[in-house]
Amino acid sequence: MGGVGSGTAIFKNNQMSHQMLYKLADECSNNQSEQLAIVKALEKLKDFSHLQGPLRTAAVHTDSKITLDANANPRNHQHLIEIIRDEVRRLKKDNWSIHFAWVKAHNNNVGNEIAIN
Repeated sequence: MGGVGSGTAIFKNNQMSHQMLYKLADECSNNQSEQLAIVKALEKLKDFSHLQGPLRTAAVHTDSKITLDANANPRNHQHLIEIIRDEVRRLKKDNWSIHFAWVKAHNNNVGNEIAIN
């Protein structure tokens, strides 16, 4: 059984509301799995459109500095990075505020540990 796994844990009011796990093809990289997890989390926010208020906020925590740096680099046009940017633009049009933060991997961060298991 080869390939790379990817996972996302979504918390609402400090309680896990969704966990999504994916299996990628053998030729996919760990960076692609991290990027896919972010794409899937951003896409899942569509399910939270019922939340009230003028501005909805989501924090995306990832242990992938490479992905955060790639997303912040306007010269980087990798396919999954462009999808992340497109999803953020779409969400902003729907009054979402999206924040990205780095977390240290394997450091007892509950969301990170759930996402990778």
